[in-house]
Amino acid sequence: MQRQCSMCGKEMERNWDFCPYCGNMLSPMQSNKLMNMVQDMVNKLSPMFNNLISISGANSQPTNVKRPPTRQSKADLTRPAQKVDQVVEPMDDAVKSGNSSIHRIMLPDVTKRSDVTITRMENSLEIRAFAGKKLYMKIIPVDKRYRLSSYELSDGVLTVELKKN
Repeated sequence: MQRQCSMCGKEMERNWDFCPYCGNMLSPMQSNKLMNMVQDMVNKLSPMFNNLISISGANSQPTNVKRPPTRQSKADLTRPAQKVDQVVEPMDDAVKSGNSSIHRIMLPDVTKRSDVTITRMENSLEIRAFAGKKLYMKIIPVDKRYRLSSYELSDGVLTVELKKN
């Protein structure tokens, strides 16, 4: 026996509680039961996360949600907030050689290695370099098989070496 989803109109089994095509909850009774189960779980876990978790639903009152602090790299935590007048995407010369990839990023005016932060993202490297009130920012796409091997700042050029795992 089949029935139609009230949201997307696709055919599905009568005993299904969720539409496999759009995720619509088909049984209001199941919806309330699921919401209560989730709320119970949140109530148990919430103290462990300093009450950062909150659930709003059809049968609950919306609550103010505390947002967790944004994730920052260690370098960002030690760097005081800086006013930036200009954001520049620097030039990047990349050379692949065997199992390594070398990027030479032009950062004129950047003189100290401590003014450079490199953050590994899931599929890229984010490079930030400060020179006075100027921020150089570069995103380099990086295959997951590569890791940051080394980097060096010399004469306004940041050389970043990536090696294949």
